[in-house]
Amino acid sequence: MTDPIKIDEIKNDEEICHEQIAKYLIENPNFFHENPGILNQIFLPHNNGTTVSLIEYQVQTLKESDKKTNNKLSELIENAKHNDHIFNVTKSLVIDLIGAENINSALEIIASKLNKTFPIESISVLIISEKNILGTQIINEKFFRESSPNNISLLKSENSSICGAIRRDESEFIFGASSDVLKSAAVSIKKFNHFGDEISILLAAGHQESCYYENNTGTLFLDYLCEIIIAIIKKHS
Repeated sequence: MTDPIKIDEIKNDEEICHEQIAKYLIENPNFFHENPGILNQIFLPHNNGTTVSLIEYQVQTLKESDKKTNNKLSELIENAKHNDHIFNVTKSLVIDLIGAENINSALEIIASKLNKTFPIESISVLIISEKNILGTQIINEKFFRESSPNNISLLKSENSSICGAIRRDESEFIFGASSDVLKSAAVSIKKFNHFGDEISILLAAGHQESCYYENNTGTLFLDYLCEIIIAIIKKHS
């Protein structure tokens, strides 16, 4: 271990700078362990205006660090549980869809599964097109919206998703005019070409609180289900 820095060893009696002290303590982490008496003479300012000893400060810092670590661990565990739940829902849904007889029955299965997955929210499963016929199948009215220039602006881009507050006209278009006006939603939209016709698939979960869904909520699960619906439509029409 290097001998402690002494003021009389500094050339030209220069004052020891903070960088030298910090560098020395970093290079000699056992310094306070080997010189415990110094700790009793060192005090640090505290947030409340008082002073605490270096040991107290270190203990408090370790406690705060431990609390942050535990909070982060709890967050990771909750995320893992959520992802596990979504995986099980998706697996069950795909198994159910294998036996779907047609497009309408597949949409019923998806709507039912989403309602069970999001029990306190309003769910919308929509096919948006100029006509409600895919091949020889007529799409159930509750799953169909006619596309027009007056549709919500979200439909104008190729593939879109939103999470956050929505306007009244958007709520009525997505969830129906007869339903309660929903103020926020997680919405996923996928477009594809079907025998020359542009089709939009829209999946949404809505809530009456404007801040329930936020920009960082994400729509990965809904995006995946949109892809499944596109595959089902191509298979059955």
